[in-house]
Amino acid sequence: MQDSSSALAESGLSSSDLERMGLDELLREIFDTLGCPVELDALVNAIAGWKRIKEEKVEVNSIAVEATTDRRADTKVAVDVEVEQRIYVQRLWEEICRLPPRQRAALLLNLKDAKGCDCIALFPLSGIATLREIASLLEIPEQQFAEMWNELPLDDKTIASRFGITRQQVINLRKSARERLARRMKAFEEE
Repeated sequence: MQDSSSALAESGLSSSDLERMGLDELLREIFDTLGCPVELDALVNAIAGWKRIKEEKVEVNSIAVEATTDRRADTKVAVDVEVEQRIYVQRLWEEICRLPPRQRAALLLNLKDAKGCDCIALFPLSGIATLREIASLLEIPEQQFAEMWNELPLDDKTIASRFGITRQQVINLRKSARERLARRMKAFEEE
């Protein structure tokens, strides 16, 4: 990756520029600058260096392996709990599908966890809904939704401009969607 590093250095980008870039933007810049194939390991190592990601090396001995194995067994989610969680997520998806279109969009396009990370991936990862199904539900062409996937969750202003409404309307739609889902999921839990 020495050639790649020097080519990027000649591009005028500083390390701080590279650090601040999102992964998609960084990869685009690398490929645009190099204009040729790059070995995957070299690419990953270079990106890790620019993003200041360090690999921790762990020394393994038989005692450490046994202790690790025991801890993993203890923290493994019980099958019944896993099944209950899957049923809950399936029901949540069904209720999201029943929301009015704008409420669905306001909710799903900005669906995030307490840390602000995207949560919409929960549905495809759990096998509940495919990207195609989510795109269809959002009434967004599949290709366009695929291009938007890495940008999720979208901010309220972006969602508002997409639907030709105000940012406050997006906030109100999402609030209504959450309240409706909370009522329905509470009723589901009490069944």
